[in-house]
Amino acid sequence: MVSLIGTSVASVYGSRYSKLDISYLLLSTVGLFAVMLINTIVSLNPTNQSSRSVLSAVIMMVILAVGVGITGTPVPKKRRYSRHKRTFTYSRESKLKKVSQVVMQVLLSVVLLTGCYLAYVLVTRTSSGLAEVAVSQYSLFYSLIFLNSAGLLLKVMSSKDKPVLSYSVSAVGVVLFVVFALPFLSIPSQLNDAEDNFTEAFGNEWETFENNLSTFREGPLSIPAYFFGLPSENYALTEDILYYEGTE
Repeated sequence: MVSLIGTSVASVYGSRYSKLDISYLLLSTVGLFAVMLINTIVSLNPTNQSSRSVLSAVIMMVILAVGVGITGTPVPKKRRYSRHKRTFTYSRESKLKKVSQVVMQVLLSVVLLTGCYLAYVLVTRTSSGLAEVAVSQYSLFYSLIFLNSAGLLLKVMSSKDKPVLSYSVSAVGVVLFVVFALPFLSIPSQLNDAEDNFTEAFGNEWETFENNLSTFREGPLSIPAYFFGLPSENYALTEDILYYEGTE
């Protein structure tokens, strides 16, 4: 977590318009979203007994490896181009770059607006159908995704003459990061009351179980398991079981 957050901050406040910084922010944003979806699909697939995805693990390792390169790469010096050496090819590349920047700005703005809506759902507990189901359990992914999205928007937009816009995007990114990190930060306080709540709901019989009962986890929380998946125990799967056959 510290590595992912620190690398994102270093990418945003590193060299301006650095291709390496932009590549990492884009990779981290898309990669974390892909890991979130892949882990969900794998965990819902009963035929996958490992409940882990090699692809999501590879994506996470690539993100971390590129992050190491980001933090270890010195800030390059800005190049100076002579006005007399501009060519028609350079002009076409400049126009293409501007168009791609505008497209990226629009897409990232939509992403941040979506993040604001999901944050509103999370904080106010507003009923919003399926969106409400897919907010709290993925909140740690969202906190990093929207932080990187805000940083990427800062890198691709021309905000030298618009400091207010730059500060606004930064504020939105930080606020979304904090809001979506709240469920994770509230886990210690929830764990303090977990035993009392469990006893209130199911009684005191569970205390008679052996301490080494395999159905209980050794630790209440695992951050690596959150990103890489939690392996399942061996089990036998029987498919195509007929529960009912009739006309009524």
